[in-house]
Amino acid sequence: MARYIQLTLVKRKVSCTALLLDDLAPRTCEAVWQSLPLGDDAFHAKYASNEVYTLIPPFAAEEPGLENPTQFVYLLGLQPLGPCRPILP
Repeated sequence: MARYIQLTLVKRKVSCTALLLDDLAPRTCEAVWQSLPLGDDAFHAKYASNEVYTLIPPFAAEEPGLENPTQFVYLLGLQPLGPCRPILP
């Protein structure tokens, strides 16, 4: 069964939905899923075009390890969380 997370910029009242790619990074997706809800202030990566990021402390009890070394999205902080494709609502 597909799992989705909702990403929201509260002050801007904007949300999007992202599909967790359990088939490509099951341990990483499970670590993210078990740590929800997560959140903090968002920052715009001025020189990286359409990128927004947030800084959060480590959230998994144990590092999930490298699962798909070809592509990373630094979605919820400075730790690589694995590949992610946004699904537009």
